[in-house]
Amino acid sequence: LLGAAGEIAPQKEPRMGLRIVSDGVTFRQRAALIETSDCFLGPDSSLVHVAGALSVPAIGLFGPFHWNVRTKYNPLTVGMMRLEGFGCAHCFHHAHGRNQFPVNCPTKDKGICGVLDAILPAQVVAKIEEITAGEEKVVAFAAQE
Repeated sequence: LLGAAGEIAPQKEPRMGLRIVSDGVTFRQRAALIETSDCFLGPDSSLVHVAGALSVPAIGLFGPFHWNVRTKYNPLTVGMMRLEGFGCAHCFHHAHGRNQFPVNCPTKDKGICGVLDAILPAQVVAKIEEITAGEEKVVAFAAQE
């Protein structure tokens, strides 16, 4: 799991196949970790593009931008998004400062991008299994309460 410093809670017990890479890790170290991966999953971000540049199959989770606009140059990158029920899809909004959501965002009061939130975890896991040919090395964990 990649994240910002302090963003991912430490695990009480180590889990096989799970590495947490956040505190004190450089961009170069993150890229090196991605290069060792069978498949990379992440939000629309620079790391999705790093995976593509390193020829690592990647799944990008997209909301404000259509995935094909951002990744059409890389056949190993697949984009996932849910458009049904969201007239706001492809708003092309860049979050900055206090303006995290566009004025007309129907889910801004919830503090989420509804288009991203509507992507079903089961669909993501199924796509990862498809890309990795369903190998047993795919590691997925249920959220802990």
